[in-house]
Amino acid sequence: MASLEDDNAQVRAAAASALSFIGPADIAALPALEKRLNALCRTNSSADDWQMEAYFVLHAVGEMGPAARPALPQITLLSQPPSGAIASAKAARIKISGEGLDSAIGL
Repeated sequence: MASLEDDNAQVRAAAASALSFIGPADIAALPALEKRLNALCRTNSSADDWQMEAYFVLHAVGEMGPAARPALPQITLLSQPPSGAIASAKAARIKISGEGLDSAIGL
């Protein structure tokens, strides 16, 4: 999880990507991922590195499912304009809360 603190956004994105394969089995990673979400909220950007990191962090948190409910406030911030990660944030929110699935699939 130390890689989530690396100075390089690509390293942080790769670390988050690896955590997404673990899913809810490693809920101990949630605080480190929440810290990244907080940083992403503060530095909201359209830069490629920011978007890549946001995608992988949101994906990893979403894969934790309902256990990641504490991260919903940050995810909600990232699911609103001008966020460059709106779709990823909405997908994470659906995976965690189940809310919004009907509208996402057009029901």
